[in-house]
Amino acid sequence: MALPQNTMSGKIKSSNNGLFSVGRVIMPKIYEELSQNAVDALHQRFLKRIAERAEKTVPDDVENRDYFVEKVNAILLMKNRLRESVSQAQLQAMIYDAPQELDDMLAEGKAALSHDYWAHRREEIDSQYAQRRESLLVDKAFAGRERIYVKLNCENEVSSVQEEIARYLERKKYKITDYKKGYATDAQGKQCFKIGKLLKNHYLYQGFIKDETRTGQNKYIVFSKAQKDLELMSTARAWSSCMSSDGVFDEKVPPIIGSQTIIAYCISENDPEINDPLGRILLKPYHRLKAAHFDSKAYVEAHGVKSVDLGHVFNYFAVKAFRGGYEPKDYSTVLKAGTCYGLSSNLFKDAVDAFAAEHFNKPRLGVYHFDSNIYADGHGCRLKADIRGRVKELYW
Repeated sequence: MALPQNTMSGKIKSSNNGLFSVGRVIMPKIYEELSQNAVDALHQRFLKRIAERAEKTVPDDVENRDYFVEKVNAILLMKNRLRESVSQAQLQAMIYDAPQELDDMLAEGKAALSHDYWAHRREEIDSQYAQRRESLLVDKAFAGRERIYVKLNCENEVSSVQEEIARYLERKKYKITDYKKGYATDAQGKQCFKIGKLLKNHYLYQGFIKDETRTGQNKYIVFSKAQKDLELMSTARAWSSCMSSDGVFDEKVPPIIGSQTIIAYCISENDPEINDPLGRILLKPYHRLKAAHFDSKAYVEAHGVKSVDLGHVFNYFAVKAFRGGYEPKDYSTVLKAGTCYGLSSNLFKDAVDAFAAEHFNKPRLGVYHFDSNIYADGHGCRLKADIRGRVKELYW
């Protein structure tokens, strides 16, 4: 069950019975964190599906069949990681007529997988990541892991595509009765229609047939602080942004990787390696700053600025906190979800907010300032936490 779209960190409260309270309304928990055994099982099922396809691809009458099964398995796995496809007919033709082409395809794929999209900024990215320090609550939540997997409760998921289709059909005097199966009725509920036919020749049709919420496939969120996962936030994905490796703001990526930013990927159950994620959201840090002496003259000399404004003061203390200038507390940092790229799902956004509220954030009364060393991309400059730990954005 999706939470209200405007839910933010601190507004969602968890309880010991697996429920969340939003205001006074009690709702079922919309995600379930996976144990390490469950994560391993997810990966094993993925590899098993690849192996089963390889077995079906190689005909029984082929000599050295085990050799070809192993070769085809490696190719299928490589193609999956490259977000490419190869047909069974193509592979069988190679097995019978040109087995050397299997080796060539595998070699080309391995070279493509080793390609460094960020070679032009590799030194800067590696240096930033080496200086990265997590907040206390993030360290506790990850417990030595680089990724946390959670399963979404998709039973009542409503996508933005479904919402738009519902509004369009309502204007045409139709009402959706079963979105997943694709049915609607007239306003009186007397006659049944197929949604696909009602949308024929309309731009929403493609969104309808491709809507992931209609597949019934389980979805997961992967929270990650791994360097590779952060590097590929908008590179080699189904979406692009100004922060791709060839984007206009590619220089903004290294500082984000070096900050306390966490990336959340939405994936299908068939993609535990995050080869072809459905969408992503960045959780970026806001710091609760501690009063201390600020030497404006020294700041001007050290940073080469002409004068000091309030933003410089905030930046100074944020960096001081991040670099260990004073001892951080569990309430020192709040992570807030930003823009969603790829799949636009309310459930995805709400679950990211809910998980951050339960595991990453423990705000106290006061003001939290955005880490001005990193690109905002829609994040406001300040958050305010009230005495109950509820957080709201102050201004841009």
